[in-house]
Amino acid sequence: MSFDFDRLDELHANPLKIVVVGHTNHGKTSTIRTLTEDAKFGKVGDGRTTTGIEYKRNHINGKTTYIIYDTPGFENLDDLLIEVQNRLKIKRHPQIDEILNHLGFDRDDRSELVFRTLDQIKDCHVVIYVIDVREPVHACYKDEIECLQKSTIPLVVTFNYSKTDVSDKESWTKYLKTIGIHTFSEFDAHSRTWKDENKLFEKLQILVEDDSLHEAFLKSWISYRHQCANDAFETSVSEICEMVDQLGKLSVVRTHVTKETRAQMEGDAKDDLRRSVNKRRDECIEAIARAFGFSWEDLSNDAPNNLEAESIIGFDVFDVSRLRHSATVAGAGAGAVIGGTVDAFTGGASFGLGIAIGGAIGAVSGYAASAAYDYKYDKGKARITVNVTTPVMWLLIGLGVSAVRALRVRGRANPHEVKLAFDKNAFKPGKKLLELVKNKTWVAEATRQQVRDEVRLAILENSD
Repeated sequence: MSFDFDRLDELHANPLKIVVVGHTNHGKTSTIRTLTEDAKFGKVGDGRTTTGIEYKRNHINGKTTYIIYDTPGFENLDDLLIEVQNRLKIKRHPQIDEILNHLGFDRDDRSELVFRTLDQIKDCHVVIYVIDVREPVHACYKDEIECLQKSTIPLVVTFNYSKTDVSDKESWTKYLKTIGIHTFSEFDAHSRTWKDENKLFEKLQILVEDDSLHEAFLKSWISYRHQCANDAFETSVSEICEMVDQLGKLSVVRTHVTKETRAQMEGDAKDDLRRSVNKRRDECIEAIARAFGFSWEDLSNDAPNNLEAESIIGFDVFDVSRLRHSATVAGAGAGAVIGGTVDAFTGGASFGLGIAIGGAIGAVSGYAASAAYDYKYDKGKARITVNVTTPVMWLLIGLGVSAVRALRVRGRANPHEVKLAFDKNAFKPGKKLLELVKNKTWVAEATRQQVRDEVRLAILENSD
C-alpha cells in the first residue's frame, strides 16, 4: 500500500519534527525503533546509552514526512533546574530559555548533553517524554515534565513497559491528571499493539491541531498505518490458507512398485512429502514475517524463555512424538478411520475427528508406523500414493497462527533475534471445519472459506 498525501512537497519543505526525551534506559531508542519499524536504529540494551542527538527521517516517494530525534538521558536536568532556580531566585520551574541562558557558553561535559537536548526541543513541533512505568513517580521526573509543560512545549507522555505485571500506571495517570496533562498514552516498545500506536499518533495530532499541515499529515498517517496493519493481517491469513490449499492438493506418487522395491519407494515418497511440506511451512512463516516488516534472518530457532515452549522455526510436524493415534477398522468399503489426538497441539484434548483415508487400507502395515502420512498402496496399478494427514494440517495452521499472533505485537525494542514460540492452543478447529474435512475435502470451496474464517478468528482471539 502507498501513502497518499496531496501536500507532500509542502511537508518535505517543513517536515514534522518529533523529539523523544526521558531518562537513560527508559526506552527512548526502543520507542523510536518500534514507531519507525527500524530495529537497527541506535543502540539499546547491555547498558548502552545515547550520548548525542540521533535522528531518523521517514521518507515517502523521496519526500521527508517527519523526523524523529533521539536524545541523551535527562539525568542531569534536575540539578540544573535547582541551579537556575537559585540563580534567578525563583520557586517556579524554570523555562527552557532560562536554562539555556544559564548554561551559556561555558558548559562542561555534564551540561553539554542537556543543552543539546533542550536546544533540539526548541526546534521541534512536539515532544514525547518516555517513562518506564515500573518506576515510581519520583520528584526528578515531576520536575522535568513540569519544566517542559511550563515551557509551553507540546508534550505527550508515553508509558513504556506498561504490559508488565509491575507497572505503576495508576500512579502515573493520577499524577499527570493532577498537573493538567491528559496527553499521555501507553506505548510499550517491547509489546506493541496497533491500538496503542493509533492512540499515540492521535495524541500527537491533537497537539498540532493549530498547524494545518502537520495535523492533516498525522490524520492521513493514522489512516495509512491502520491500513498497513490490516494489510499485514490479511496477507498473513491468505498465506496460511494458501499453504493449506496447496498441501491439501499435494500427493507424492510412486509407480512401478514391486514387492522388492515397495519398502524403499514408500520411504522415498514419505521423505519427498516431508521435504515439500517443510519447505512450504518455511515459506509461509517467512511470508508472514515479511508482512510485518521482519525478514527470515531476523527469526531465531531459539524458543522464548518458557520451558514448555517450542520454536516455530524448524518445528517438525511429522515427529511421531507429537502425534498419537488409535485405529479403527470400519470395513473395507468404508476404509480405515483414524481417531487422532495431538498432544503437542491440543494439550491432550481429542480432536474427535475421523480421518477417512479411503480404500482397503486396513491391512497396510506401513501406515500404522506413522500417522503423519496418509498412505495408500494400489496393488493393481503397482502404485503408492502419500498425502498429508489432517492432524499434520492442524499443526501447520497452528504454527501460522502462532507466528501471526507473535509478530503482530512484536516491537522493535529488543535488538536480538525474534523468537517465535508455538502456541499449542493457537488453533483449534471448530465443528463445522471438522465436518468439512472429514471426507478429505480440503480443496473444496466451502472448506477453504471455513479455514479462512477460523484462522482469522484464531488470530484475533484475546488480541487488542
